[in-house]
Amino acid sequence: MLFDDNRNQVPFIDELRIIRAIVDELQVNTPHFDFKLVLTGLKIVGKQHVDKMLRHVIEGNCTEDKRLAELIAGFDMVNEEDYTSEISVFAEEILTTKQMVDINNSHDMPCFFHCGETHNRNGQNIHDAILLGTKRIGHGF
Repeated sequence: MLFDDNRNQVPFIDELRIIRAIVDELQVNTPHFDFKLVLTGLKIVGKQHVDKMLRHVIEGNCTEDKRLAELIAGFDMVNEEDYTSEISVFAEEILTTKQMVDINNSHDMPCFFHCGETHNRNGQNIHDAILLGTKRIGHGF
């Protein structure tokens, strides 16, 4: 989240434009440089925050400027499992978003879920992450 000089939040699409300009500038001297964003929902902040980040995935992916859309690599959710909601609480919105976006022509929204960091043997987060098509399970054990 970026803020302008007057402490007003910069709209997400403008954040992407700023990042794209910086990447373009860096690529002048380093053509092989690349940069991707994995938009992250913080489960501890709540469902509204995760929904907002999923809307950003849609907004960034659906922009007419495909160079902005190319910056988005996927979606992640993080935070301590024992104290936050299970992945299943967010599954419907994640599945809906996955159906709406086509990230970098892959026809899918890659997900990278942090889960498996618990001693709770009844937790279903790893199972749910796999069902949601995660490409990576961060910190699982």
